[in-house]
Amino acid sequence: MNNTIYQAKIHWTSYIIPSIKFVIGFIAAIIGINYWSIPFVLLSLIGLRDYLENYFTDITLMNTKTLTIKQGIISTYINDITLNRLESIEVYQSLLGKIFGYGYLKITNLGVSTIYKISDPLKFRKEILDNK
Repeated sequence: MNNTIYQAKIHWTSYIIPSIKFVIGFIAAIIGINYWSIPFVLLSLIGLRDYLENYFTDITLMNTKTLTIKQGIISTYINDITLNRLESIEVYQSLLGKIFGYGYLKITNLGVSTIYKISDPLKFRKEILDNK
């Protein structure tokens, strides 16, 4: 049984910086000699971790009037927020965000804020407000 009303997608631009970190770190680690390559290996691993964190993040609006945020690579963190407990939903879109179709979605629940860079944040905000 599928209870999904809408699933937000992490925008492709969220993968640019982690990819750059990984590539620079990987190339510099290969070129580097001995212990000088250790910081570059770490940079590469951090880039890989950030990339995978973005890839394994799901933000789903369910028809049970809950917003489910699931994150994790090896261990999983799941946060279910009932829509009637949401304090605010803020959207920020820069000029580039409007051109490329992404924005930052800030979800505030009981004083805790979470920010995500997603595709089409205005549509997701509208879906949340329509189902609240």
